[in-house]
Amino acid sequence: MVASGSPLWLAVCMTLLVNVRHVVYAPNIVPYLPQSRAWPYLMHGLTDQIFALAHTRLPTMKDAEKVGWFIGLSLVAWFSWIIGTAIGGIAGDALTQKWPILDSVMPFALPALFLVLLAPKFSDRTWGIALLVTITMALFIAQSAFKNAAIPLAAMAGALAFYCLYIHAERKQKYAN
Repeated sequence: MVASGSPLWLAVCMTLLVNVRHVVYAPNIVPYLPQSRAWPYLMHGLTDQIFALAHTRLPTMKDAEKVGWFIGLSLVAWFSWIIGTAIGGIAGDALTQKWPILDSVMPFALPALFLVLLAPKFSDRTWGIALLVTITMALFIAQSAFKNAAIPLAAMAGALAFYCLYIHAERKQKYAN
């Protein structure tokens, strides 16, 4: 953002706003974690991808397997990041010159990864509606004059939609009982 001419204060605020997602990651997987002194240290490896996999996988696992699985997943993600960064730094230009299609495909790699990680949530009605609200808002805002705010505003809209749907479902269930 700074390189494109945005003020430093806006870059700092947007960085903090985008990264506030990490505040909600750990509390959302805590119910699935068995007691272990390792967890505070392991949470340093909690990334978007690990959260998505852990949120889906941990509820189905036996407690005895969870710490080892999380360590293995974190190590694979960490080494993949390091190796990918090294390959990109060392051979990125050569690879894109040899295969020009990579230049076109790479900008979509990260969004595609997130779509793959989110796909299982689309089977749940509440999650599906919240994700569609988020995607719609992001696309709408990205076409407006507030392009830099599209992701955080869309995320807030999706979170609000999820919260409202969740509260509505709880009330409906409460009155049904």
